[in-house]
Amino acid sequence: MRELEVVTLFGLNRTEEEWESTSNDPQMYFQGGVKKGWYRIKCEGTSESLRYLKLYVDYGAGFNEDDSFIIGKLDRLQSSFRPVYFKKDVLSLRLDPGDSPGVFYIQRIGIEKVGSLSILNQAIQSYKEINQGNNQSLFLHALKKMRQHGLRWLWNRAVTLMLNRPDHQIGKFEPYAYSEEGKIPNFHSDNKPLFTIIIPIYEYNLTYLSNCLTYLKNQSYTNYEIILISRESIDKHTLSEFVSSNKINCITTSKNTLLGMIQEASNFVGGDYITVLEQEDFISVNTLHAAALNTTEDVDLIFTNEDRFLNNGDHFAPFYKEEFLRQDRLTAKIVGSFFAARTDLFKELILLDFNDYEDFTDALVEKALNIKHITKFYYHRRVAESVWPEYKDNKTDIVPFYLPQFHAIPENDKWWGKGFTEWTNVTKAKPLFKDHYQPHVPSDLGYYNLVEDNDIQQRQAELAKQYGVTGFCYYYYWFDGKRLLEKPLNAFLENKDIDIPFCVCWANESWTRRWDGQEKEMLMKQVHDEDSDARFIEEMIPVLQDERYIRINGKDPVLLIYRAELFPNLKATVQAWKARCREAGIPNLHVCMVQSFGQVDPTVYGCDSAVEFPPHGVYANEISKTMEQLAPDFSGNIYDYREVVDRALQKKSAGDYTWFRGAMLSWDNTARRKSAANIFHYADPVEYEKWLVGLVDYTRRFNKDSHQMIFVNAWNEWAEGTHLEPDQKYGKQYLEVTHKASKVR
Repeated sequence: MRELEVVTLFGLNRTEEEWESTSNDPQMYFQGGVKKGWYRIKCEGTSESLRYLKLYVDYGAGFNEDDSFIIGKLDRLQSSFRPVYFKKDVLSLRLDPGDSPGVFYIQRIGIEKVGSLSILNQAIQSYKEINQGNNQSLFLHALKKMRQHGLRWLWNRAVTLMLNRPDHQIGKFEPYAYSEEGKIPNFHSDNKPLFTIIIPIYEYNLTYLSNCLTYLKNQSYTNYEIILISRESIDKHTLSEFVSSNKINCITTSKNTLLGMIQEASNFVGGDYITVLEQEDFISVNTLHAAALNTTEDVDLIFTNEDRFLNNGDHFAPFYKEEFLRQDRLTAKIVGSFFAARTDLFKELILLDFNDYEDFTDALVEKALNIKHITKFYYHRRVAESVWPEYKDNKTDIVPFYLPQFHAIPENDKWWGKGFTEWTNVTKAKPLFKDHYQPHVPSDLGYYNLVEDNDIQQRQAELAKQYGVTGFCYYYYWFDGKRLLEKPLNAFLENKDIDIPFCVCWANESWTRRWDGQEKEMLMKQVHDEDSDARFIEEMIPVLQDERYIRINGKDPVLLIYRAELFPNLKATVQAWKARCREAGIPNLHVCMVQSFGQVDPTVYGCDSAVEFPPHGVYANEISKTMEQLAPDFSGNIYDYREVVDRALQKKSAGDYTWFRGAMLSWDNTARRKSAANIFHYADPVEYEKWLVGLVDYTRRFNKDSHQMIFVNAWNEWAEGTHLEPDQKYGKQYLEVTHKASKVR
């Protein structure tokens, strides 16, 4: 790897390997250019704060945003970089190391050309790691796909694997498994602080409280007191089965907010450190022991890693906080709900004027100077809705994708047979192995027709709203002025009585005889050019102006683009769309890129955000050989849905952009592809609930208040086996857990 020579610095000071950014736009310029082709650029170093490194390329017309890439990141744990493709010979290069002041360390910056064999080899290694070294499966799968789609498809897949090789999803991935440690027998320290544990209770629940207190009773460190404060009188002697009565003080209060109860309880504190623990949750038996060991050196605040758990005892959604402990990102949302704070600091702040308990914890984290993090999973947070009045209405928006192909159209009659709708394939599906859930049979809404059944969209909307679904994202099929499957959305737009928010995803790929968007046996070709794309936004403007349209901050309508890579220049197109929308009275169109077909970073295309779209971007082991009574002619793929959930809950953003998380209820396209189906087995409402709860937690921690939205695949993708609409097997269970997850405490 050849070292890149830095010739000019802007907003940067350098001393040996230590670099200091002195501005919000630091830049370093390199000597010389490079030839056209694939390259790997690697920056060896670390940074206490997260820095995304952006490479600008000058092809002869100067540096500009159109020719720029996020090539990697620096943080205190690791550096990671992705290859880049130079479309022609490069005159010069510029690297911007983040957009904030601060110190970071770089040993060297190198560049090397990536040849075709290297790209193929890395793709093979990535695939082998995903499939645990199953070479035979790899080559058979590659051969089958090459026969179907040709060498060009195989090459494009290799490039996609190289560009989007997420370290958190392949290689050494291990699913999270909770296990309780054995009690540590003795505490060896001259410092034995007293911990005061405040348990505020709005609605008394003996089942929850007994579990919480039992784990406190079993603590290996026993120098603690408990203040239980509640609106109803609780006799501490009735709790003696769960905790020693000499350790607990029960207080009855007229306060009815979380903050109010904690403020009152703080008057009775006798400990050196204060913790707040809600009755729904529990801490592991060595939590206070570990906290006590960390109270030396005048520590202000101590916190631990945490996970979620269901009432059935399943633990999931591990939050590895060490991955986010950077000086510019340590917030109360990272610290979490459970911590031990020095009593004098806690009391100094608790009686100040705060709107709610979250405001208090924000101030506490900001005020604390010496903070200790325990990297073990000692705090366990129950999945349940909040009972506190100030949080009872907290809800994350859930928006499922909506398929309109439930009515006949002339084109489908011609291509697939008279009267074809989505139900045509759904009703014909057959199970392919033991315990394979097929066919999917609708219950409450039946085999509806979106055109002939006049009230069906009203009934869908009422059902969705009943279970906390925010709105629908309609697929929009527009081909150079020709629309298909347009009647359901048109009917919705005309009927203002259907009171549910909505947005649009332009499914901007060609229709072919295949269901995967490949250019084979063309049925309806998609066209992308300046004129066609301009006419598209003209048609969309009245839709975007509908008062029910989903908007960011209540003002910026969200338009999803399914396949960003099909545009010749999406950056320019987005700019033109935004300009035209401003002329039409829409101040800021929000364009969201769907993370499909290997596309990850929306900034590459000038989009405002990205949305996950599983099963795209999903990695899991192929398990078809483990299925009993597998159909002899089966040629598809079977994956473990539980593994997909585990991986998704440990996934982090790949770049510095707004990221809407996405989940799928299941995925099984047997109805469409029969024995060549892709199937995610072991999917059920419990596993889906884990996924969605984890995404809600992620969204609340890392997205702005205006971006509290998650997309779900899907409302009614019956032929793909993923639908919130009730069926005869699960009834309304998927809707019920969706509602529960959206309001989780």
